Parts: sequence; C-alpha cells; structure tokens
Amino acid sequence: MLTVPARPEYLFTSRLVLEPLKIDHARESVSYWQDDLLYRYIPTNPPESVSALINRYQILDRGASSNGEERWVNWFMRERGTNKLVGLIECTIFNSNVAQLAYFVFTNHQGKGFAREGCRAALDVLASTYSVSEVRAYIDTRNTSSISLVQKLGFHCSEYIVGADFFKGETSDEYLWTLPLTAR
Repeated sequence: MLTVPARPEYLFTSRLVLEPLKIDHARESVSYWQDDLLYRYIPTNPPESVSALINRYQILDRGASSNGEERWVNWFMRERGTNKLVGLIECTIFNSNVAQLAYFVFTNHQGKGFAREGCRAALDVLASTYSVSEVRAYIDTRNTSSISLVQKLGFHCSEYIVGADFFKGETSDEYLWTLPLTAR
C-alpha cells in the first residue's frame, strides 16, 4: 500500500494557484467541462449533470483507490490575476513509484502556457513529496498540442501504441511519453 501524504498541498507559480481538487469544485467547474473540444482525443464525454460531477469528485477526493494500489493527486489550476479556473492536473501514483499525468486546460485559456506552468509545479511535487521516480503520459497521436507540451517538459517518446482505443467512431493510436524524476 502507498504511504504518501493524505492530501496534496496548494502549489503556487508566478501566474497560478494549484488547489487540491475538492467536491466543492464541481459546481464552479461544471460549465467548463461542457465544451466538447476538451474530449476530442480522449474516450470520455462531458458530465451529464452537476450531480454526476459531484459523484466523480467524491471518488477522487478520497485520494486513493479502494484497494490502495493507486493514489490520486489532483489540482485545479486557478489564474492568480482573475481567480478563474483555467484547468485541472490529474496525477495517479502507483505502488511502483510511477505516476501517470493527465491535464486539461479549459478552451478559453489554452495557448497561454498554463499547462506547462502547472505541470512543472506538479512534477516537482511528485518528485520531492511523493517519491515518484518516473512519470508517464499517454497521448493520442493526433493531439499535437499535448505532444508539444510534454516535449517542452522533457518527456521522451518511449512507445507507439497502435489501436490503443476506439471512441467517437475512430481508432486512437497513442504515444507513451516518459520522464524520469529525481528528488528535487
């Protein structure tokens, strides 16, 4: 079983406050999640209701899977100047000290460098607080923006997965991107 801090800490960057995901974020964020563009390269759809989002956040707020094999560390990114939510960073930490990184930047905030800034802060904490030795990101081969982001963060493409998934009427090939971490 994983032995890591019970709750993620608040993180601060030059333009962002990363707040640990809480159930209360559901009402504030539900409208952002209704944008179909966020789901172009992933096999999920917008939440059907605020209640559905509350249910999801209740599960994530527990911080770990019921079998103890996964630890969930998630932060909403909030822009300091406007106090608006700009996205979400999700980290799943496995017993092997490997983590999987996922991120969303809400459409009207994309292209401003928020994902890179928030992910850098999260990666630092994964290494220093959670003793993660490697981070992985699975990215649809068509998602050029995410590929560019992980390259800027220092990830290296380690695998090409043909037919990784089938959703929205199309086959999805994926790249597995990896980043070794050292305590910082």
